Amino acid sequence: GLTAWLYFSGEAAAVARFEHLHETDFQMALLGSCGLAFVINFAIFLNTQLNTAVTQSVCGNLKDIGTVFIGFFAFGGVRLVAANVLGIAVSIAGSVYYAYIKLSSPVRT
Repeated sequence: GLTAWLYFSGEAAAVARFEHLHETDFQMALLGSCGLAFVINFAIFLNTQLNTAVTQSVCGNLKDIGTVFIGFFAFGGVRLVAANVLGIAVSIAGSVYYAYIKLSSPVRT
């Protein structure tokens, strides 16, 4: 399914034409990104296996907050204006509220 879609949509050809595909710096960055994705997914898996749903929810919200702030300050061109701060605050508040509602509602069997 996915392989056929990549081929017929032209995505595979676009990747093959990518001008930096064979550069060592790009390949190292790509492998590093894949490695970090594996580490974060493994950490989430372990956290889910070893802790309660509340702990998982709190850790997930803290990860989201950390990701937003690191992304906000690590990449240039992002202005710290009221609209950005309000949007981040609303997003985080919604995430925390959803977790609260989800965890405080009775479990249905």
